[in-house]
Amino acid sequence: MQDKSQSPDGFLNLEATREFAGSPGVSTLYKWMSEGTFPKPYPIGANRRGWKVSELIAWRDALQPVEYRTKETA
Repeated sequence: MQDKSQSPDGFLNLEATREFAGSPGVSTLYKWMSEGTFPKPYPIGANRRGWKVSELIAWRDALQPVEYRTKETA
């Protein structure tokens, strides 16, 4: 039996997905999807699409940390 805490099932709508991803614009999300760097949504109803929570978590965990330079390190 699969441990649900390790692989959450469920879907997020567009607004919740944007919030999860750091609040990018809708066009940015769709650009990322066309580039293959962001998960694509699934049809979850007649006129609804949703993103799998487990795929969003995997996307987030795969992101490389960004190092910012400060004046002192430049």
